[in-house]
Formats: sequence, C-alpha cells, structure tokens
Amino acid sequence: MRNTITLLLLFCSTLFFSQNNNKENEQVFENLKLEITIDSYDDVKHINLSDIKHVFKQSKTNQPIEFKVHCNNITNINAKVITDLSFKVNGNSNEIDSFMKKIKTIKKSIKKYYNNQKSNK
Repeated sequence: MRNTITLLLLFCSTLFFSQNNNKENEQVFENLKLEITIDSYDDVKHINLSDIKHVFKQSKTNQPIEFKVHCNNITNINAKVITDLSFKVNGNSNEIDSFMKKIKTIKKSIKKYYNNQKSNK
C-alpha cells in the first residue's frame, strides 16, 4: 500500500510540475505583411481599419510591417488599358498610428479610383 501511495504521489507531482506557466500559446508576429485584393467599389466598403489595426498590433515591437492592396479591374481610359492598380505601405510596429493614417489615405485613393471608373463608363 505504501508503494502505491508513493507512486501515486510521484505521478501527481510530475503531472503538476509538468504544467508550464509560460505564455507559449500567445501569438506574436514578426515581419507581418497583409495583402488584400479588391474587385469593386463595394469591396472597399468592407475594409475595416480597426480590424487591420488590431492585426498589426499583434506584431512584435520594432518589427517591419507592410500593407498592400491590389485593385483588379480592366478599364479603358483615353485608349489606355489599366488592368490593375496596387498600393503598398511599409512601416514599423512601433509607429502603428502613423501607419494606419497611411492606410486610411490608401482607402480614400481606392475609392477615388473606382469612382473615376464609374464616371468613365
């Protein structure tokens, strides 16, 4: 009986000490790059800046971050064919607010791009 209790205590202590209290399951990203492809003006409305900011806040401190948007569309403007348009912003995870201002500017530019396409058709 004594051996059984000793083995049981040894097993329990091994089980309890094997639990790790470190935050190994916490997700932190390095060199985070986010790319979005847009096909129409309606897709631009679905770009949520607060969600994008939340994603970039998951990055480690002082890491390069990048945001890129591809606008797919075939347009004929003044006999020139434009098949797609891309915007890209590079930044640092320590300066997320200024990075988000640039993304907001990109969103406005994409809206203008699609509005111009509507007016040229």
